Amino acid sequence: MSDINLDDVFLDAEAALKEIPAQEKLETVSKLAQEQLALEQEIARIEASLSEKKKAYNELSEIKIPELMDEIGIDEFRLSNGVRVSINPFYSGKITDLSAYKWLEENGEADIIKGDVSIPFPKGFSKQHLRAIVNVSKELGLDANVGETVHPSTLRAWIKDMVLSGKQFPRELFNVYVGKRTKLTLK
Repeated sequence: MSDINLDDVFLDAEAALKEIPAQEKLETVSKLAQEQLALEQEIARIEASLSEKKKAYNELSEIKIPELMDEIGIDEFRLSNGVRVSINPFYSGKITDLSAYKWLEENGEADIIKGDVSIPFPKGFSKQHLRAIVNVSKELGLDANVGETVHPSTLRAWIKDMVLSGKQFPRELFNVYVGKRTKLTLK
């Protein structure tokens, strides 16, 4: 008969007890990960469906209804339920070519350009230098990235003004899109 070491028995039992909750927790983590995966897939399906719905909505609002109303020769009418259907012009554009900024400057439209200075700071950089950075950036060995932007709302308003005033400008340079959009209003 062999001698049983009670210390070994207790250690084995303690290890077995620790293993059970760890296994249960691992199963819980596994179930939660599966739930997360299912939610990710459901979100992807919903986003794809939403994208399709937005595309269909825009086709109705910006193409089909305005074209048909243009054919009929009306800008507005009321549905039997009281909803007013009207067609309103809209303007959009986007600057993707840097020569657009040059064109704006050369043609007296530079006031819509907004300046931007971006400087990457290393960790622990002194706050004192921030106050005088424009004057001393090169002296401190920092690269200052100077950029120009036109806010999308400003560009949209500028395009609208240019189109309505009949001024000539290179539309392709500003990726101009002018169209009509249906507006439904309950009065």
